[in-house]
Amino acid sequence: MEKQHTSSPTLVQLFKDEAWEDVESLLKNNVEDSKDIQPLSLHYAIAHGAPPKVVRAFLDHRPELCLLKNSKDNNRIPRHVACGNKRKGRSCNPNVLRMLLEVHPDGAAESDEDGMLPLHCVCLEEASTEAIQLLLQANPKAAETVDE
Repeated sequence: MEKQHTSSPTLVQLFKDEAWEDVESLLKNNVEDSKDIQPLSLHYAIAHGAPPKVVRAFLDHRPELCLLKNSKDNNRIPRHVACGNKRKGRSCNPNVLRMLLEVHPDGAAESDEDGMLPLHCVCLEEASTEAIQLLLQANPKAAETVDE
């Protein structure tokens, strides 16, 4: 049964409902005047398992969102978030990771407050070898980097 909203839902509510078609539509049709698109919207979308087409819609309209650090989550960038969170039942989607790296390849070399690179995150989360290869191609020195 499809969830019904009595008023216009916020992006956060759409993320929680996993209403990805609605998110994509909002981004494509109202991106310029939407007050819902906050600096960490891309982080939250990825954390809630947004499919690649939704991440692409964010990146097409607001590519700068992939550069922002979440101060409430160890200063992680969207690449860290995309690398998976098995505790929440979400594994790394290599297609999402690839898109983020295309927009901001240097993100593979950015560490969070704990000194963890996105490569460290995918290894901890036992992500696919494809995800590991993408990060190593973007930042070969990551294999030699020790987290703090």
